[in-house]
Amino acid sequence: MTRRASERAPARKLNRRLAWCPPHLLDEYRWLTVDKHLTAAEARAALQSTIAAFVRTRAGQAWLTEARPIIEPTIKEAES
Repeated sequence: MTRRASERAPARKLNRRLAWCPPHLLDEYRWLTVDKHLTAAEARAALQSTIAAFVRTRAGQAWLTEARPIIEPTIKEAES
């Protein structure tokens, strides 16, 4: 592995691990895990319930129907 690839490896690993989290909520996830000391599972559940509540309140908006393939797996996981 070249030096450049090894420098990128931690970021790639983090991106894979947090692929479920929308990019605009990554700071919220970090705040929950680092500052509030929640476990990763607790922080994920909290964010997924937030996403599910948001989707339920905005279900009629046109932009949401375009984002549905991205958001639906998160909603199903939060509700289970």
